[in-house]
Amino acid sequence: MEYLLLLAGAVISWIIAHFYYKRSSAKAPEWVKPLLAQFKQTTKRAENIGLLATEAQSAQAPEFSFELVAEEDPALALAGLRIAIKKRLVHLARLNNLEISRAGVGRLLHMLGERGLLTDEERSVLADMVGLLNSAVHGVEVDPHVADWALNTGRRLLVALDRRTERKR
Repeated sequence: MEYLLLLAGAVISWIIAHFYYKRSSAKAPEWVKPLLAQFKQTTKRAENIGLLATEAQSAQAPEFSFELVAEEDPALALAGLRIAIKKRLVHLARLNNLEISRAGVGRLLHMLGERGLLTDEERSVLADMVGLLNSAVHGVEVDPHVADWALNTGRRLLVALDRRTERKR
């Protein structure tokens, strides 16, 4: 019961903050600019280690659910991307017979690294991306540039992760 009350309080707080900032003329929080720079830096690292699919490969993929809401609710799109990343990590772990009950992203990355399914650099980049997505989602207003990053880089990342699980089957 306590958990339900905490959850309800969190949801109500988010709704109040969301509508207050949507209707006010408040600017986006100051963390947006450094956050975008961090997203770009992490994307460059991901490209350098081959963790992202090519533009051509990603163009052939079907539309992901996080992309469907990006225009109307960028924060929801970022949350959807974060969920999609975890879903793929869980799938990769299950394909490799890893015990993953209630494992968070950090634990999943650690287990996948121990099995040699992800390199240390891939784990680091994925942990950074998920951390940045968490940071962006907890902001009330999401900068359109951050949402654009999610649409472009997020799509390429999911396609690359999907290709890994297809090779394993």
